[in-house]
Amino acid sequence: MTAQFPDILIFNDEALPLYSNPLEAYFDKSHPRPQFDSGCTASWRGYKATWAIQDGFLCLWGMCSIFE
Repeated sequence: MTAQFPDILIFNDEALPLYSNPLEAYFDKSHPRPQFDSGCTASWRGYKATWAIQDGFLCLWGMCSIFE
């Protein structure tokens, strides 16, 4: 199995790899996964997300194709 590109967590002004997929629990029939062209086996999700911790909460800053 190919290692996957991680999401990014901004913490204390530092960009850290996040080896978890918090958005995956959100996607279902009511909230379909956006269709990004993954282009390689290191991104079966087809996207990368950027997160930050704000006021004690994990907040989604954005998501984009792994190749943007």
